Amino acid sequence: MVVNSDLLETYPDLLVPLDESGFSLSDERDSLLWLRIEVPADAAPGIYYGRVDFRIADGQSGYCPLAVRVHDVVLPEPQDYALGLEVWQAWSPLAEQYGVEPFSEPWWELVEAYLRHLADLGAGVAQVGRTYFDWKRAAPGQWQFDFSRFDRYLKLCEKLGISNGISYLGMIDNTAPTQVHYSDADGQFVSVEAAPGDEIYDEAWSAFAEALAKHCRDMGWFEKLYVWPADRPATDEQLTAFKHAVDLLRKADPDYRVAVSIDSAIAVPSLAEHVSRFMLSGNGESVLLPARSDDQENRPELCFSCGPLLVLGRPPGWPYGAGLRALIGRFDGVAPCSTYLGWSAQINMDAPQVADGFSGLVYPGRDGPLASLRAERMRLGLQDLELWRAAGVEKTLEWYWDCGAKGESKALSDSECAEHMRHRALEAAARADNGE
Repeated sequence: MVVNSDLLETYPDLLVPLDESGFSLSDERDSLLWLRIEVPADAAPGIYYGRVDFRIADGQSGYCPLAVRVHDVVLPEPQDYALGLEVWQAWSPLAEQYGVEPFSEPWWELVEAYLRHLADLGAGVAQVGRTYFDWKRAAPGQWQFDFSRFDRYLKLCEKLGISNGISYLGMIDNTAPTQVHYSDADGQFVSVEAAPGDEIYDEAWSAFAEALAKHCRDMGWFEKLYVWPADRPATDEQLTAFKHAVDLLRKADPDYRVAVSIDSAIAVPSLAEHVSRFMLSGNGESVLLPARSDDQENRPELCFSCGPLLVLGRPPGWPYGAGLRALIGRFDGVAPCSTYLGWSAQINMDAPQVADGFSGLVYPGRDGPLASLRAERMRLGLQDLELWRAAGVEKTLEWYWDCGAKGESKALSDSECAEHMRHRALEAAARADNGE
């Protein structure tokens, strides 16, 4: 793949896949060539040689030699890595950006194209929200729920290999009044402002929680389901509402597993009895606190969020270092923000502009998703992390300090340090596979 220099001002690290026809480079600016070579599992270890040929407009030609060293190490499929990857994305702008109806056939085709990018990166968790379900209130206390969109989306994710978990996002809005949406007996759309504890809220969510649990059990999905009632509850009022929502879930089915994102590990003890999985933001030093207690059976799972992982202006190695940060902090997973079509920046297809704060791993191209160098750096970081985990945390940290790292930022931005650690891990893994 190559960074398309003509679009650098619009998409700072857009990668264009190579094909047999090659690619064109501008003579007015530097361009970056990024090669991802997928080695077959049965390839013999050794050094393989090749070259990249160049031809300029006046007919002159040249080439750049290429050598690839193959080690006797086979990585598992990305979805089977020890560190889970849950990519947070928003589908709501997809229809508007591409001019298609939500949940129409063209919309589903676009979703599948984007999901393929996620699956290729190693994401293993499907995310759904309120829009995937039709709620109908035939009479007070009588609810009907349509799961057809939910089923289609999860089956699509499973087909693509995104099948390690399901996240249902959102029961409470901490940034605006919480609302309950449904259709009445006459088919009229109703939207009511209601918070946890209000009669209509408790009636609606109790009914839905019971129906969702039963449906997921029938489909064989319940053991993979986590419900995230609210994002980062912090105030006393928000914590009270969060715990009330959890009570509704557990009354509907005592085996519901609940997850929540928080800004600091300090909040873990107060929520531990209500929550099965925490996600800690990467905005502060709290992400480096030990995540695991001595009680392995009863401890909550923890997932490290990279926060605004890919904000423009961050060091280019930041996505690569997500895995290393998770290893140091002893986290179970990484949850980068990949807002494709932008929570923090909307992209006009005819006059695209990327605002500060755009955090997409994949760009919204006119005909479908476009890859980014950020995603490639994250892919490499997760591959290296799998090697480092196999070698052992203590050895990995030894290598980290041996390469002259003076702090976390060194490993996040210094490619020489990363290469040093990668080679040592490859050599150690090859020796272990050979019984040395």
